[in-house]
Amino acid sequence: MMQWPRSRALVPIVAVTGTLAVAGIGLAAAAHVHRRVRHDLPMPGALSGSLKFIDGPEGRVAFYVGGSVRRGTSTLLLVHGSEPAASS
Repeated sequence: MMQWPRSRALVPIVAVTGTLAVAGIGLAAAAHVHRRVRHDLPMPGALSGSLKFIDGPEGRVAFYVGGSVRRGTSTLLLVHGSEPAASS
């Protein structure tokens, strides 16, 4: 039975080659998105109603206003935090 020669120099070469291949795939995907995906399209509204903005001391706040308020009904207010996990 034939034995493959074992070389300690081969392991880092394979590791570097694999890392460069993965990095190349990532860069190719980023270039594809940059060139082929249209980034100037307007985003559709998340809710029915009109989107309004208020500039406050903590930054810009966006909210939707829509519909008429009837007596005896409640208003719904959804608030989320500003940390990265809040929007995931």
